[in-house]
Amino acid sequence: MTDLEPHQRVVSLKKHKLIDPVSNLKDRVCQKHDKLLELFCCTDQVCICFMCLKDDHVTHETAPLERAFREKKAWLENVTSEMKEMEKTKSRHVKEAKHSAQQSKEESERELADIVEVLGALVSSLLKRQDELIKLIQKKHKEVEKQAESHIAQLEEEVVELRRKRSELTQYLQTEDHLHFLQSCPSLQHHALNEDLFDPLSLSAPPFIHCLSKMSLQIYVEMVKNLTLYIRQSHKSTAAIKKKVKHLYIQIIIFS
Repeated sequence: MTDLEPHQRVVSLKKHKLIDPVSNLKDRVCQKHDKLLELFCCTDQVCICFMCLKDDHVTHETAPLERAFREKKAWLENVTSEMKEMEKTKSRHVKEAKHSAQQSKEESERELADIVEVLGALVSSLLKRQDELIKLIQKKHKEVEKQAESHIAQLEEEVVELRRKRSELTQYLQTEDHLHFLQSCPSLQHHALNEDLFDPLSLSAPPFIHCLSKMSLQIYVEMVKNLTLYIRQSHKSTAAIKKKVKHLYIQIIIFS
């Protein structure tokens, strides 16, 4: 005879609710009273027997296991349902966050590409402009240098001519013969005209003067005055005067 036969034959046992077989019956018995655990203490959240109800749990809220099972199962189902909805919400937030991060990355990459393109074009334009300016400055420098060399050569010729004439006139200073001096010495009027040739106010502007700014022109005129004074007041050699003229040219280039 099996364990189920009495429940099928005896009328009183037919009312018992059958449950699935359990592997460990010891866990279903109260360790204190050695009775079946048939109640659930809602206060302490533990399973108890009827003897426990009269002992340690007399004032506690209790319920039959089946009802407590249904209530707790319903609560757990509600919690799991809420957790499922929360999981969906969190998953959606994760998806949105990933999408937002991807959009931000793509936007940053586009902005970076735009910056690289713009700066690259700017650098290219600046380098091109730099090359143009360098070529323009070099061309201007060569033109000015060529014109300045021509002007310097002209000045040097005039200096040599002036020195020759001064040397010629100096010879007449050696005589004390009044008649011979007055008959041999060139006219003073002619000598005055030669002096005017070296007057800075009567000097024509050199060919490269249009390349100079207004301030540079003023500096140039002042330098010519100083050069003329230098020639008149000194007995320097031609090399020294040539050096002075070249120094004048260098200063013109610096301030132009």
